[in-house]
Amino acid sequence: MMQSHIALILRHLDDIQDFRIQDRNTGILESEREKIPLVVENIMQQFYLLNKTNIQFICSNRLRALHTVEAVSAELSKRLINVTVVTTTDERIRDLYHGEYTIPESYQPGRKLPAVAIANAAYIDQTFVRKNLDYHNGDPLGVTYPQLSGLFSHYGETQREFSIRFYDFVQEFLEKVHHDKDTLYIVVTHTAIVFRFFELDKLYAKDQSFLKNIQPGNLTFFEWGCAKDLPHSSEKLFVSPGELKAINLLVLLNHRKTLQHEITKLRA
Repeated sequence: MMQSHIALILRHLDDIQDFRIQDRNTGILESEREKIPLVVENIMQQFYLLNKTNIQFICSNRLRALHTVEAVSAELSKRLINVTVVTTTDERIRDLYHGEYTIPESYQPGRKLPAVAIANAAYIDQTFVRKNLDYHNGDPLGVTYPQLSGLFSHYGETQREFSIRFYDFVQEFLEKVHHDKDTLYIVVTHTAIVFRFFELDKLYAKDQSFLKNIQPGNLTFFEWGCAKDLPHSSEKLFVSPGELKAINLLVLLNHRKTLQHEITKLRA
């Protein structure tokens, strides 16, 4: 394993669940700060193990990711006094934009919203079963999903939009890791992005005969196929809030051109 191609991915600390807030853009729970010392300790171990000299956090523009980075980097800076620790934000690695939910008067902050599970089921059916990349999250599509009727005031993002920004980020991120061997990159992001990183890694690690079957525009469907294997692997618990994991990007580095072809096809 080439250590220069190792990056870290950190699932943001658990956030306040309040669907009354627009786009559910909420910060982290105060109780989650108890996890920070362990997160910092794990980062420091990787920092020394990989023989890096600088640290750069890249996080989404969502409050739960920003608050996670602010808390972790502040503690890290105290313990690594002579190490440069910087943070950049990138909206391309935010979670899937779900749209705006219609909130019942009876809703209480901290509770789950039934509309989420209903919308997720429809999204999976349209996007991955019916292979509709242009389905907007929450859209009942007339009478196709009557259970969604009235649950959204504004529909969300499509898989095409989500994939374009994700692949665009990955391609640029790979170049950074490839050319900057001294910096430890830490991506602080959301569950869906975490899984997509590992899905791509597993996908491109397959043999060439399999990869030749992936036509531009269909990558996300093959990703979804790999996702079914993840719950049975070491990544199962990685989506836990505050969990940190190293990922070897060497396989993905060798497939930068296919990512560009995918982006071009999706934008056509």
